[in-house]
Amino acid sequence: MRIKAAILLCIVSVGIPAVLSPALASAVTGPSANSGSSTSSSPTATLKEPRVEVQKLTEDNLQARIDLYKKGLKLTMSAATLAKIGTACTSAQTKLKTLGSSNEKVVTARMNVYNTLMTKLQSIIDRSGAQQLDVTTLTADLAVLKTKVTTFESQLKTYRQDLADVVALKCTGDAAGFEAALTAARTDQAAVLATAKDIRSYMSTTIKPQLEALKKQLDAQATPKTGAN
Repeated sequence: MRIKAAILLCIVSVGIPAVLSPALASAVTGPSANSGSSTSSSPTATLKEPRVEVQKLTEDNLQARIDLYKKGLKLTMSAATLAKIGTACTSAQTKLKTLGSSNEKVVTARMNVYNTLMTKLQSIIDRSGAQQLDVTTLTADLAVLKTKVTTFESQLKTYRQDLADVVALKCTGDAAGFEAALTAARTDQAAVLATAKDIRSYMSTTIKPQLEALKKQLDAQATPKTGAN
């Protein structure tokens, strides 16, 4: 039965690996005001509030985005700290650019997996419904999954912009801007990773059991009833 094979294949497909490479995660916490390689005694840089407004700016408005990063940064740095950042930032930008490019391939592959899986789930729902199987819960679960993936895409867009800005700005002349953009990248990367983890968990603990329940419905439908003529 083709629909049963599709369900079995979908059950196997729900395991999604991590979205971002550990190397890039490490690089984003690299040479900065609060890195052990520069000034480990410096206070931890944090953001005052989410910077969703950064997404609304045009691609060529780099300085306006940097100003927003600075506005959100809750950290006052000394002249000595800024000088150390200015000295180390160029090599950090080179590393981030290289790792960011390789990581894009991983991200693209993960998004393809998400989209392919959602398409397969919708197909299973449609075909199962046509066979009078109960797909009410799976339909609702797919709607939730789509929302989670949309959130992931939005967060990923912000994170990609952060990294692009970290690499693009002239850091030797704006060490504070570099630190602010790097802190933004750390914050937004954490959000992306948390959502990716949530998606993997949702697929494993919610979607997969519903697919298995649907398979049992198919098995029961195919089994002749006792006492049937």
